[in-house]
Amino acid sequence: MEQQSNAPRPPRAWLKKEKRMVEVQSIHFADKEIEFDSIYDNKEKCWVWSNCASFADIILMQSTGPKDKNGVETYAGDEIWGYLNESRLLTRGIVVWDDKLLMYGNKNQAGITPLHKISNIEVIGNDLENPELMGETK
Repeated sequence: MEQQSNAPRPPRAWLKKEKRMVEVQSIHFADKEIEFDSIYDNKEKCWVWSNCASFADIILMQSTGPKDKNGVETYAGDEIWGYLNESRLLTRGIVVWDDKLLMYGNKNQAGITPLHKISNIEVIGNDLENPELMGETK
């Protein structure tokens, strides 16, 4: 049986011009760019191809750590729903970092609820790939 890792996944990035999400393979802070879509040649033991994007052309998104009820990684900017404090009260919103709470939370019309107070979370999209979701949770 394969053992699941609880370690957060690497960041992902939204490519603004292409309007698509990519998994970040590396971040080059000195050059202010990310590397993505890399291909490793096992025979030659080297990277043979990759794409780069400038920090100005992306939105970097960090994993929050926990996965939703379907095993999907939860990232800042994701649209989620779940139940407040193990209740039957359904909440829906966008995952955001809260500087006051120093943790990720679910932002909606009622304010920000810490993610650990929401059970049975399900990721239903994100604000970049599905901007129409934002109108329902503002």
